[in-house]
Amino acid sequence: MNRYLLNSLIIFLFTGITQAENYLNLDAYQPTTDWQFVASAALDPEQPNTLILTDGQPHLLNNGPTKNLEAGYLITQKKFADHEVHVEFMIPKGSNSGFYLMGRYEIQVLDSHGATRLFAGHMGGLYARWDPSRKKDNKSASYDGKPPRVNAAKPHGQWQQLTIKFRAPRFNSNGKKIAHAHFIEVILNGQTVQKNIDATGPTRSHPLQGEAAKGPLAIQGDHGPIVIRKLEIIDRDFSPSPSP
Repeated sequence: MNRYLLNSLIIFLFTGITQAENYLNLDAYQPTTDWQFVASAALDPEQPNTLILTDGQPHLLNNGPTKNLEAGYLITQKKFADHEVHVEFMIPKGSNSGFYLMGRYEIQVLDSHGATRLFAGHMGGLYARWDPSRKKDNKSASYDGKPPRVNAAKPHGQWQQLTIKFRAPRFNSNGKKIAHAHFIEVILNGQTVQKNIDATGPTRSHPLQGEAAKGPLAIQGDHGPIVIRKLEIIDRDFSPSPSP
């Protein structure tokens, strides 16, 4: 074996990378009638909150061409621990979606190009948690969200790229959580928008309750259209479990 191949093998083994799986396949998800395939999607130049669609494959669409139709979450059949997600997507004006790692921790998708004061609810943010009981102590019901470092969102109607490197929460032998879910890096359109941040618990509107060592990827579908033309998930092993 030559040195180049040997070094490549060492890097492959060291980083724990396995083969990327393609998730542009409705069989990979829990049964749904809300999501569909379209052959192409583009912004309507006269109605920028509306998409012009053609029937066919291979793009995934949640709820039709306008914001008036709603769809449920699209949830993978497979459950993941540490993993990496690669997505290419497009939204029209005013649309809102999100990718819930393990069905619990959301990286936000929003039409937020041009925003200068950034919040957790903007594109690339770790969406906030929600607890109405906090108001009894004069605290905000919304907490622990993380705004993106920079606004890397493209204008609505343009294709955008998102990479998420995620480490699952860790639990000891008694089922007690000993390390939070952790976003190693979130890259939006080539810019790092999150780096080494914890998700202390499930974020608002999470479709799955509690926390677990594994969980599916869930995509929000009820706040306007999102079209996906690439979705790959790679099982990873980002770190050994910490000692209890």
